[in-house]
Amino acid sequence: MRKFRIAVAGIALGILVPIGLMAQKGIYPSETMSAIQIVVYNPDKLPVNKATVTFRGGGNTYTADTDTRGVADLLVAKGIKYAIDVEDSLAWDTLDVPNKPMQALRYRIYYWGILNGKMMPAYVNPQYEGSKQRAAAGMVNVKMTFYDLKEKALAGEHVLLFVSDTAKGYKAVTDAAGVARFTVPGGMKYTVRVKYCSKFDQIDLGNIYYGSANATLTYHYLGTAEIERRIAENKEKAEMRLKWATSSPYTPTSVSVSGAEGEAPEEIYVNQTAIETYTALASETGGEFYVTKHDKLLETIEKILKNKVPDFADVVFLIDNSGSMADNIDLLKENLIRLSATLMKTHGVRIGVATYSDKNCDGPTWFAMHDLSNDVTQVQNNLKKLTLLGGGDYPESVYDGLANTIDRFTWKAAKNRIVLVFGDAPPLDGAGTTNTKSTVVAKCKSSGVKTNLYPVLIGY
Repeated sequence: MRKFRIAVAGIALGILVPIGLMAQKGIYPSETMSAIQIVVYNPDKLPVNKATVTFRGGGNTYTADTDTRGVADLLVAKGIKYAIDVEDSLAWDTLDVPNKPMQALRYRIYYWGILNGKMMPAYVNPQYEGSKQRAAAGMVNVKMTFYDLKEKALAGEHVLLFVSDTAKGYKAVTDAAGVARFTVPGGMKYTVRVKYCSKFDQIDLGNIYYGSANATLTYHYLGTAEIERRIAENKEKAEMRLKWATSSPYTPTSVSVSGAEGEAPEEIYVNQTAIETYTALASETGGEFYVTKHDKLLETIEKILKNKVPDFADVVFLIDNSGSMADNIDLLKENLIRLSATLMKTHGVRIGVATYSDKNCDGPTWFAMHDLSNDVTQVQNNLKKLTLLGGGDYPESVYDGLANTIDRFTWKAAKNRIVLVFGDAPPLDGAGTTNTKSTVVAKCKSSGVKTNLYPVLIGY
Protein backbone atom coordinates (compact mmCIF):
# COMPACT_ATOMS: atom_id res chain seq x y z
CA MET A 1 0.00 0.00 0.00
CA ARG A 2 1.35 3.39 -0.96
CA LYS A 3 1.70 5.96 1.79
CA PHE A 4 0.88 9.59 1.11
CA ARG A 5 2.69 11.87 3.51
CA ILE A 6 0.60 15.01 3.74
CA ALA A 7 1.49 17.01 6.83
CA VAL A 8 3.78 19.73 8.06
CA ALA A 9 6.42 19.03 10.69
CA GLY A 10 6.66 22.61 11.90
CA ILE A 11 9.57 24.89 12.80
CA ALA A 12 12.58 22.85 13.71
CA LEU A 13 15.36 25.32 14.26
CA GLY A 14 15.93 29.07 14.50
CA ILE A 15 19.37 30.59 14.03
CA LEU A 16 20.83 34.00 13.33
CA VAL A 17 21.73 34.69 9.72
CA PRO A 18 24.49 37.03 8.53
CA ILE A 19 22.67 40.06 7.17
CA GLY A 20 24.82 40.00 4.04
CA LEU A 21 23.18 36.76 2.88
CA MET A 22 19.82 38.50 2.61
CA ALA A 23 21.25 41.78 1.39
CA GLN A 24 22.22 39.99 -1.81
CA LYS A 25 18.48 39.90 -2.60
CA GLY A 26 17.94 43.49 -1.52
CA ILE A 27 16.36 42.51 1.78
CA TYR A 28 17.72 44.66 4.60
CA PRO A 29 16.56 44.58 8.25
CA SER A 30 15.92 48.00 9.76
CA GLU A 31 14.78 49.64 12.99
CA THR A 32 11.22 48.57 12.28
CA MET A 33 11.57 45.50 10.05
CA SER A 34 13.22 42.08 10.51
CA ALA A 35 14.57 39.99 7.67
CA ILE A 36 13.25 36.43 7.91
CA GLN A 37 14.59 33.56 5.86
CA ILE A 38 12.45 30.41 5.74
CA VAL A 39 14.11 27.24 4.42
CA VAL A 40 11.64 24.53 3.39
CA TYR A 41 12.73 20.90 3.15
CA ASN A 42 10.89 17.68 2.37
CA PRO A 43 11.17 14.59 4.63
CA ASP A 44 14.39 13.58 2.83
CA LYS A 45 15.84 17.00 3.73
CA LEU A 46 15.81 18.09 0.09
CA PRO A 47 14.90 21.72 -0.69
CA VAL A 48 11.34 22.39 -1.85
CA ASN A 49 10.94 24.77 -4.78
CA LYS A 50 7.90 26.99 -5.39
CA ALA A 51 6.27 26.44 -1.99
CA THR A 52 4.32 29.53 -0.89
CA VAL A 53 5.17 30.78 2.61
CA THR A 54 2.86 33.34 4.25
CA PHE A 55 3.25 35.32 7.51
CA ARG A 56 0.05 36.75 9.06
CA GLY A 57 -0.04 38.93 12.16
CA GLY A 58 -0.79 42.41 13.45
CA GLY A 59 -3.02 43.07 10.46
CA ASN A 60 -0.11 42.41 8.09
CA THR A 61 0.34 39.68 5.47
CA TYR A 62 3.70 38.86 3.88
CA THR A 63 4.14 36.20 1.18
CA ALA A 64 7.10 34.71 -0.68
CA ASP A 65 7.76 31.59 -2.76
CA THR A 66 10.75 29.34 -2.14
CA ASP A 67 13.50 29.22 -4.74
CA THR A 68 15.47 26.20 -5.98
CA ARG A 69 17.33 26.12 -2.64
CA GLY A 70 14.04 25.91 -0.75
CA VAL A 71 14.58 29.49 0.52
CA ALA A 72 11.90 32.16 0.92
CA ASP A 73 13.02 35.62 2.08
CA LEU A 74 10.59 38.02 3.75
CA LEU A 75 10.82 41.44 5.39
CA VAL A 76 8.32 41.64 8.26
CA ALA A 77 7.39 44.17 10.93
CA LYS A 78 9.03 43.64 14.34
CA GLY A 79 7.38 43.02 17.67
CA ILE A 80 4.56 40.87 16.25
CA LYS A 81 3.63 37.22 16.72
CA TYR A 82 2.93 35.69 13.31
CA ALA A 83 1.02 32.65 12.14
CA ILE A 84 3.01 30.86 9.46
CA ASP A 85 1.27 29.17 6.53
CA VAL A 86 2.99 26.81 4.13
CA GLU A 87 0.92 26.19 1.00
CA ASP A 88 -2.60 25.38 2.24
CA SER A 89 -1.64 24.48 5.81
CA LEU A 90 -3.18 27.38 7.72
CA ALA A 91 -1.68 28.73 10.97
CA TRP A 92 0.54 25.67 11.15
CA ASP A 93 3.06 27.23 13.47
CA THR A 94 3.69 30.54 15.16
CA LEU A 95 6.78 32.72 15.30
CA ASP A 96 7.43 35.63 17.61
CA VAL A 97 9.53 38.26 15.83
CA PRO A 98 11.05 40.23 18.74
CA ASN A 99 11.75 43.93 18.65
CA LYS A 100 15.52 43.52 18.28
CA PRO A 101 17.70 45.95 16.32
CA MET A 102 18.90 44.91 12.85
CA GLN A 103 17.49 41.43 13.31
CA ALA A 104 17.96 38.69 10.68
CA LEU A 105 16.66 35.19 11.37
CA ARG A 106 16.57 31.88 9.56
CA TYR A 107 14.06 29.12 10.33
CA ARG A 108 13.87 25.62 8.94
CA ILE A 109 10.50 24.06 8.13
CA TYR A 110 10.03 20.40 7.22
CA TYR A 111 7.01 20.29 4.95
CA TRP A 112 5.45 16.85 4.61
CA GLY A 113 3.33 17.78 1.61
CA ILE A 114 6.19 16.57 -0.59
CA LEU A 115 6.74 13.07 -1.98
CA ASN A 116 10.12 11.97 -3.39
CA GLY A 117 11.32 15.53 -3.70
CA LYS A 118 8.28 16.73 -5.70
CA MET A 119 5.17 18.64 -4.77
CA MET A 120 2.15 16.36 -4.39
CA PRO A 121 -0.36 16.68 -7.27
CA ALA A 122 -3.51 18.65 -6.62
CA TYR A 123 -5.55 15.46 -6.53
CA VAL A 124 -4.44 12.03 -5.31
CA ASN A 125 -5.93 8.79 -6.59
CA PRO A 126 -6.28 6.46 -3.57
CA GLN A 127 -5.41 2.79 -3.67
CA TYR A 128 -8.44 0.49 -4.06
CA GLU A 129 -8.82 -2.93 -2.53
CA GLY A 130 -11.40 -5.71 -2.63
CA SER A 131 -13.45 -6.38 0.49
CA LYS A 132 -16.45 -8.36 1.62
CA GLN A 133 -17.75 -5.16 3.18
CA ARG A 134 -18.63 -3.52 -0.10
CA ALA A 135 -20.31 -0.14 -0.28
CA ALA A 136 -23.64 0.26 -2.03
CA ALA A 137 -23.63 0.80 -5.78
CA GLY A 138 -22.05 4.12 -6.66
CA MET A 139 -20.63 4.57 -3.14
CA VAL A 140 -17.07 4.27 -1.83
CA ASN A 141 -15.90 3.17 1.60
CA VAL A 142 -12.96 5.44 2.45
CA LYS A 143 -10.57 4.37 5.21
CA MET A 144 -8.03 6.94 6.39
CA THR A 145 -5.35 6.02 8.91
CA PHE A 146 -3.49 8.84 10.66
CA TYR A 147 -0.07 8.46 12.28
CA ASP A 148 2.19 11.04 13.87
CA LEU A 149 5.73 11.51 12.61
CA LYS A 150 6.95 8.73 14.94
CA GLU A 151 4.48 6.21 13.49
CA LYS A 152 2.15 6.37 16.51
CA ALA A 153 -1.57 6.15 15.73
CA LEU A 154 -3.41 9.44 16.24
CA ALA A 155 -6.69 8.91 18.11
CA GLY A 156 -9.42 11.53 18.53
CA GLU A 157 -8.55 13.55 15.41
CA HIS A 158 -11.56 15.25 13.80
CA VAL A 159 -11.49 14.66 10.04
CA LEU A 160 -13.80 16.34 7.53
CA LEU A 161 -14.35 15.19 3.94
CA PHE A 162 -15.92 17.90 1.78
CA VAL A 163 -17.14 17.62 -1.78
CA SER A 164 -14.67 19.98 -3.46
CA ASP A 165 -15.94 23.49 -4.14
CA THR A 166 -19.15 22.88 -2.18
CA ALA A 167 -20.28 23.09 1.43
CA LYS A 168 -21.46 19.47 1.47
CA GLY A 169 -19.33 17.29 3.71
CA TYR A 170 -18.89 14.26 5.94
CA LYS A 171 -17.16 14.01 9.30
CA ALA A 172 -15.51 11.27 11.37
CA VAL A 173 -13.24 10.96 14.40
CA THR A 174 -10.20 8.66 14.36
CA ASP A 175 -10.39 5.63 16.67
CA ALA A 176 -7.64 4.16 18.87
CA ALA A 177 -5.92 2.77 15.78
CA GLY A 178 -5.92 6.21 14.15
CA VAL A 179 -8.62 5.19 11.63
CA ALA A 180 -11.41 7.43 10.29
CA ARG A 181 -14.06 5.80 8.05
CA PHE A 182 -16.40 7.36 5.51
CA THR A 183 -18.94 6.08 2.99
CA VAL A 184 -19.33 8.68 0.25
CA PRO A 185 -20.60 8.87 -3.35
CA GLY A 186 -18.11 8.04 -6.08
CA GLY A 187 -17.56 10.14 -9.16
CA MET A 188 -16.46 13.19 -7.19
CA LYS A 189 -13.39 14.99 -5.90
CA TYR A 190 -13.11 15.58 -2.15
CA THR A 191 -11.12 17.91 0.09
CA VAL A 192 -9.78 16.45 3.35
CA ARG A 193 -9.65 18.80 6.33
CA VAL A 194 -8.10 18.40 9.76
CA LYS A 195 -7.76 20.95 12.52
CA TYR A 196 -5.28 23.74 11.66
CA CYS A 197 -5.23 22.66 8.00
CA SER A 198 -8.27 23.47 5.86
CA LYS A 199 -6.91 21.76 2.75
CA PHE A 200 -4.98 18.83 4.16
CA ASP A 201 -5.41 16.72 1.02
CA GLN A 202 -7.61 16.36 -2.03
CA ILE A 203 -8.67 12.94 -3.31
CA ASP A 204 -10.23 12.03 -6.62
CA LEU A 205 -13.01 9.40 -6.62
CA GLY A 206 -13.98 10.47 -10.12
CA ASN A 207 -13.24 7.12 -11.74
CA ILE A 208 -15.93 5.35 -9.67
CA TYR A 209 -19.37 5.88 -11.15
CA TYR A 210 -20.88 2.43 -11.04
CA GLY A 211 -20.54 -0.61 -8.79
CA SER A 212 -18.70 -0.04 -5.53
CA ALA A 213 -15.18 0.10 -4.11
CA ASN A 214 -13.08 0.65 -1.01
CA ALA A 215 -10.39 3.34 -0.87
CA THR A 216 -7.57 3.23 1.69
CA LEU A 217 -5.16 6.07 2.46
CA THR A 218 -2.43 6.45 5.08
CA TYR A 219 -1.36 9.87 6.32
CA HIS A 220 1.40 11.22 8.54
CA TYR A 221 0.35 14.28 10.48
CA LEU A 222 1.84 16.22 13.38
CA GLY A 223 -1.39 15.82 15.35
CA THR A 224 -3.69 18.36 16.99
CA ALA A 225 -2.28 17.86 20.50
CA GLU A 226 1.32 18.39 19.37
CA ILE A 227 0.40 21.45 17.29
CA GLU A 228 -1.40 23.03 20.24
CA ARG A 229 1.52 22.22 22.54
CA ARG A 230 3.85 24.04 20.15
CA ILE A 231 1.53 27.02 19.88
CA ALA A 232 1.35 27.28 23.69
CA GLU A 233 5.13 26.93 23.98
CA ASN A 234 5.72 29.67 21.42
CA LYS A 235 3.20 31.91 23.17
CA GLU A 236 5.07 31.48 26.47
CA LYS A 237 8.39 32.30 24.81
CA ALA A 238 6.88 35.30 23.06
CA GLU A 239 5.54 36.70 26.33
CA MET A 240 8.91 36.20 28.01
CA ARG A 241 10.78 37.93 25.20
CA LEU A 242 8.28 40.78 25.14
CA LYS A 243 8.82 41.29 28.87
CA TRP A 244 12.57 41.26 28.35
CA ALA A 245 12.33 43.84 25.57
CA THR A 246 9.94 46.26 27.27
CA SER A 247 10.06 45.90 31.07
CA SER A 248 12.57 47.39 33.49
CA PRO A 249 15.03 46.06 34.64
CA TYR A 250 15.16 43.68 31.66
CA THR A 251 15.60 46.29 28.94
CA PRO A 252 18.80 45.38 27.03
CA THR A 253 21.69 47.75 26.68
CA SER A 254 24.31 48.04 23.96
CA VAL A 255 27.98 47.29 24.67
CA SER A 256 30.90 47.69 22.30
CA VAL A 257 33.06 44.57 22.01
CA SER A 258 36.45 44.67 20.32
CA GLY A 259 36.76 42.41 17.27
CA ALA A 260 39.81 40.68 15.85
CA GLU A 261 42.82 42.76 14.87
CA GLY A 262 41.85 45.09 12.05
CA GLU A 263 38.11 44.73 12.70
CA ALA A 264 35.88 47.49 14.01
CA PRO A 265 34.27 47.04 17.47
CA GLU A 266 30.91 45.28 17.40
CA GLU A 267 27.74 46.41 19.15
CA ILE A 268 26.12 43.59 21.18
CA TYR A 269 22.85 43.94 23.10
CA VAL A 270 22.82 42.30 26.55
CA ASN A 271 21.17 42.83 29.91
CA GLN A 272 22.76 45.54 32.08
CA THR A 273 22.14 43.70 35.38
CA ALA A 274 23.80 40.59 33.95
CA ILE A 275 26.84 42.65 32.92
CA GLU A 276 27.27 44.03 36.42
CA THR A 277 26.82 40.74 38.30
CA TYR A 278 28.92 38.62 35.94
CA THR A 279 31.71 41.20 35.96
CA ALA A 280 31.78 41.12 39.77
CA LEU A 281 31.72 37.30 39.93
CA ALA A 282 34.66 37.06 37.55
CA SER A 283 36.82 39.77 39.13
CA GLU A 284 36.28 38.56 42.70
CA THR A 285 37.19 34.94 41.87
CA GLY A 286 40.23 35.55 39.67
CA GLY A 287 38.33 34.81 36.45
CA GLU A 288 37.32 36.95 33.51
CA PHE A 289 34.00 38.10 32.02
CA TYR A 290 33.16 37.80 28.32
CA VAL A 291 30.33 39.20 26.16
CA THR A 292 29.70 37.47 22.85
CA LYS A 293 26.95 36.68 20.35
CA HIS A 294 25.76 33.58 18.52
CA ASP A 295 28.15 33.71 15.58
CA LYS A 296 31.18 34.41 17.83
CA LEU A 297 30.62 31.60 20.35
CA LEU A 298 33.30 29.31 18.95
CA GLU A 299 35.88 32.09 18.88
CA THR A 300 35.10 33.07 22.50
CA ILE A 301 35.23 29.51 23.86
CA GLU A 302 38.51 28.81 22.06
CA LYS A 303 40.02 31.98 23.54
CA ILE A 304 39.11 30.96 27.11
CA LEU A 305 40.23 27.35 26.79
CA LYS A 306 43.50 28.29 25.11
CA ASN A 307 44.50 31.19 27.37
CA LYS A 308 42.85 30.49 30.74
CA VAL A 309 42.82 26.71 31.27
CA PRO A 310 46.13 25.22 32.39
CA ASP A 311 47.11 21.55 32.04
CA PHE A 312 45.48 19.06 34.45
CA ALA A 313 42.79 21.51 35.55
CA ASP A 314 39.25 20.57 36.58
CA VAL A 315 36.78 22.39 34.32
CA VAL A 316 32.97 22.53 34.60
CA PHE A 317 30.71 23.84 31.83
CA LEU A 318 27.68 25.37 33.63
CA ILE A 319 24.98 26.07 31.03
CA ASP A 320 21.70 27.99 31.17
CA ASN A 321 19.18 25.59 29.58
CA SER A 322 16.08 27.78 29.95
CA GLY A 323 13.82 28.53 26.97
CA SER A 324 15.52 31.81 26.08
CA MET A 325 18.64 29.84 25.09
CA ALA A 326 16.78 28.11 22.23
CA ASP A 327 18.71 30.07 19.60
CA ASN A 328 22.11 29.20 21.11
CA ILE A 329 21.99 25.78 22.79
CA ASP A 330 22.66 23.61 19.72
CA LEU A 331 25.66 25.62 18.55
CA LEU A 332 27.01 25.78 22.10
CA LYS A 333 26.77 22.00 22.49
CA GLU A 334 28.40 21.43 19.10
CA ASN A 335 31.38 23.66 19.94
CA LEU A 336 31.90 22.25 23.45
CA ILE A 337 31.74 18.66 22.17
CA ARG A 338 34.43 19.32 19.61
CA LEU A 339 36.73 21.42 21.80
CA SER A 340 36.48 19.21 24.90
CA ALA A 341 38.09 16.26 23.10
CA THR A 342 41.26 18.23 22.32
CA LEU A 343 41.37 19.71 25.81
CA MET A 344 41.13 16.32 27.52
CA LYS A 345 43.41 14.34 25.22
CA THR A 346 46.30 16.80 24.98
CA HIS A 347 46.13 18.71 28.29
CA GLY A 348 44.99 16.12 30.85
CA VAL A 349 41.94 18.19 31.79
CA ARG A 350 38.90 16.66 33.52
CA ILE A 351 35.53 18.05 32.46
CA GLY A 352 32.12 18.15 34.14
CA VAL A 353 28.79 19.39 32.78
CA ALA A 354 25.90 21.06 34.63
CA THR A 355 22.74 22.92 33.66
CA TYR A 356 20.53 25.41 35.47
CA SER A 357 17.26 27.27 34.83
CA ASP A 358 14.75 28.72 37.34
CA LYS A 359 14.35 26.60 40.47
CA ASN A 360 11.12 28.42 41.37
CA CYS A 361 9.20 27.07 38.39
CA ASP A 362 11.12 24.13 36.86
CA GLY A 363 10.94 21.76 39.84
CA PRO A 364 13.74 19.36 40.82
CA THR A 365 15.13 19.28 37.26
CA TRP A 366 16.16 22.95 37.38
CA PHE A 367 19.73 21.81 38.15
CA ALA A 368 21.37 18.71 36.66
CA MET A 369 25.00 17.62 36.68
CA HIS A 370 27.43 15.07 35.30
CA ASP A 371 30.51 14.83 37.51
CA LEU A 372 34.07 15.55 36.42
CA SER A 373 35.54 12.87 34.19
CA ASN A 374 38.56 12.19 31.99
CA ASP A 375 36.50 9.91 29.71
CA VAL A 376 36.12 11.84 26.42
CA THR A 377 33.19 9.77 25.13
CA GLN A 378 31.28 10.11 28.40
CA VAL A 379 31.72 13.89 28.50
CA GLN A 380 30.65 14.28 24.88
CA ASN A 381 27.56 12.11 25.47
CA ASN A 382 26.68 14.24 28.50
CA LEU A 383 26.81 17.35 26.33
CA LYS A 384 24.70 15.74 23.59
CA LYS A 385 21.92 14.98 26.10
CA LEU A 386 21.38 18.63 27.08
CA THR A 387 17.78 19.78 26.55
CA LEU A 388 15.86 22.98 27.24
CA LEU A 389 13.50 23.65 30.18
CA GLY A 390 10.97 26.46 30.64
CA GLY A 391 12.88 28.96 32.75
CA GLY A 392 9.81 30.96 33.84
CA ASP A 393 10.47 34.69 33.82
CA TYR A 394 13.68 36.19 32.47
CA PRO A 395 16.21 35.97 35.39
CA GLU A 396 17.52 32.48 36.20
CA SER A 397 18.96 30.67 39.25
CA VAL A 398 22.56 31.58 38.42
CA TYR A 399 23.77 31.94 42.02
CA ASP A 400 22.15 28.68 43.19
CA GLY A 401 23.48 26.86 40.14
CA LEU A 402 27.02 28.07 40.90
CA ALA A 403 26.68 27.13 44.58
CA ASN A 404 25.57 23.60 43.67
CA THR A 405 28.42 23.28 41.18
CA ILE A 406 31.04 24.25 43.77
CA ASP A 407 29.54 22.07 46.52
CA ARG A 408 28.60 18.91 44.61
CA PHE A 409 31.31 18.26 42.04
CA THR A 410 34.19 15.94 42.97
CA TRP A 411 37.04 18.40 42.60
CA LYS A 412 40.54 16.90 42.58
CA ALA A 413 42.78 19.48 40.93
CA ALA A 414 45.24 20.75 43.52
CA LYS A 415 45.45 24.26 42.13
CA ASN A 416 43.15 24.93 39.22
CA ARG A 417 39.37 24.72 39.43
CA ILE A 418 37.50 26.54 36.68
CA VAL A 419 33.80 27.08 35.96
CA LEU A 420 32.71 28.43 32.56
CA VAL A 421 29.17 29.83 32.86
CA PHE A 422 27.17 30.19 29.63
CA GLY A 423 23.89 32.13 29.67
CA ASP A 424 21.90 35.07 28.37
CA ALA A 425 20.02 36.21 31.50
CA PRO A 426 20.84 37.89 34.85
CA PRO A 427 20.69 36.02 38.18
CA LEU A 428 17.58 35.87 40.32
CA ASP A 429 17.86 37.90 43.50
CA GLY A 430 15.89 38.55 46.67
CA ALA A 431 13.37 35.87 47.65
CA GLY A 432 13.91 34.02 44.37
CA THR A 433 17.37 32.74 45.31
CA THR A 434 18.97 30.97 48.26
CA ASN A 435 22.51 32.10 47.45
CA THR A 436 23.84 35.53 46.55
CA LYS A 437 26.91 36.87 44.82
CA SER A 438 28.67 37.12 48.18
CA THR A 439 27.97 33.51 49.20
CA VAL A 440 29.08 32.23 45.78
CA VAL A 441 32.36 34.16 45.97
CA ALA A 442 32.91 32.88 49.52
CA LYS A 443 32.39 29.28 48.37
CA CYS A 444 34.89 29.80 45.55
CA LYS A 445 37.54 30.72 48.15
CA SER A 446 36.56 28.44 51.04
CA SER A 447 38.39 25.23 50.12
CA GLY A 448 41.86 26.74 50.07
CA VAL A 449 41.89 26.29 46.30
CA LYS A 450 40.26 29.21 44.52
CA THR A 451 37.59 28.34 41.97
CA ASN A 452 37.87 30.76 39.04
CA LEU A 453 34.63 31.81 37.35
CA TYR A 454 34.51 32.69 33.64
CA PRO A 455 30.97 33.93 32.80
CA VAL A 456 30.10 34.14 29.08
CA LEU A 457 27.06 36.38 28.47
CA ILE A 458 25.44 35.70 25.08
CA GLY A 459 23.74 38.70 23.48
CA TYR A 460 22.47 39.62 20.04
